[in-house]
Amino acid sequence: MSELFHRVLTNRYGVPKVSSERGFLVNEWNSEDETKRCRLYIGMIWNGEDENFKRHYEDLYGDALGGFILGQSLKIATLSGVEIYGLYNIEELQRRPEVLQANIIDPDIHFFMDSANVWFYGRKKEHLYVYDGETEELDQLGLIEPEIEKLLIRWEEAIDSVGTVVGAKS
Repeated sequence: MSELFHRVLTNRYGVPKVSSERGFLVNEWNSEDETKRCRLYIGMIWNGEDENFKRHYEDLYGDALGGFILGQSLKIATLSGVEIYGLYNIEELQRRPEVLQANIIDPDIHFFMDSANVWFYGRKKEHLYVYDGETEELDQLGLIEPEIEKLLIRWEEAIDSVGTVVGAKS
């Protein structure tokens, strides 16, 4: 499936390995490095029973249910009634106080991802937004696909810099 998450991860890290985890089929990138491992849990079926608001995510998720990016740096909420430990389902994410606050500022943003329960990412049309729960600021980052790619690069650099600092102390 060539929806945004799968496409961006494949462009950046190559063809994923297919495995099974927690009873789910998983597309996995960087499996040899836990801090940079990316996992999309597969099995989303789009049908008439899905709530209408979930349709805002179909082109992002494709057949993915949710997932972890770069270890657990970024967490993509699950869309279906499926529970995956460590991930919010989309309804839970929408009820987070930070997301509720962001939606007061702009109710047209559809949030789908978080990082450290501090930064919450959403989309409005073709743009990616981030709400910083500490500063209570909402920012438009830019077009969603290139901004997700930039987000991956920034997190990789942060992971590498922590590894370098830790390695220097050894």
